[in-house]
Amino acid sequence: MVDRSIRVGTAAPSERVASACFYLAAVIALTGALGVALGSVGDIQDRLGADPDAYWNNRLQASLVLGAVGLFFGVIVTLVGAYLASSREPGKRFAGRVVLIVTLLPHLASIISLLALTPEDWSHTITHVLAVMLVAGGLVSQSRGAVGRAGSRS
Repeated sequence: MVDRSIRVGTAAPSERVASACFYLAAVIALTGALGVALGSVGDIQDRLGADPDAYWNNRLQASLVLGAVGLFFGVIVTLVGAYLASSREPGKRFAGRVVLIVTLLPHLASIISLLALTPEDWSHTITHVLAVMLVAGGLVSQSRGAVGRAGSRS
């Protein structure tokens, strides 16, 4: 006889691992965004002042600030995806997985563009690589847990 009872408030180990991976990916992405905002933005703005063309200095500064803001927005979206993917409701969990998969795209674009355009700055890709690995690992862990639960029901 199969025990079909559901324990309220407990999650399978694979669900806890997946949830931890998703939230840790958001924390690491936040670390990368803070690094850009506190480190790179100031350095690049100092360098922009060397160009006498004020219009291009302002335009490049605007792009730099928008990029930094985009990184922080990515952190928020990752947190929303982590929250939804950690839900007990299958619909929310699926939506969270989709959101988290979408968050991988800017990370991958950042990795590719940094390595292609400024390979000497490869270390700036570390937070992006870790975030991708954690989200992917969480998705794999979550799907393996789902397969295990489906197999135990039969």
